[in-house]
Amino acid sequence: INAECFRCLVNSLHDGPTEDLRFAGCSIEDVSALGNYSLPHLKIFDLRHNNIQHIPSLEKYTNLEELLLDGNSIGRQGCRSIANLLQNKSSYLRILSLGSNDIDNEEAEMLADSLKHNTTLTYLD
Repeated sequence: INAECFRCLVNSLHDGPTEDLRFAGCSIEDVSALGNYSLPHLKIFDLRHNNIQHIPSLEKYTNLEELLLDGNSIGRQGCRSIANLLQNKSSYLRILSLGSNDIDNEEAEMLADSLKHNTTLTYLD
């Protein structure tokens, strides 16, 4: 799924009742459209095994309960976005899966620091 197609999909779901989105293995590289739309009821977001290198701010996605990002290359900006979500007192994130993302020590430390302020996460991979 290219960036334009992903943008069209997210646009069509904007402000809708969707709770579960699964785009595993779809060769998505760009999810920046998430920053322009609202999916207020989204609880499960599966983006495993894509080529995602940029993740926009996730702070408005506080209803997320599961965020699955294994097998991407989310980098520093993606870790920062996730760290901000984890620090948000309104966040309901319980499951975070980040395996095979080539997260370096500094990025791991950023995530670890954010967990000091989190009370909802019960599973981290």
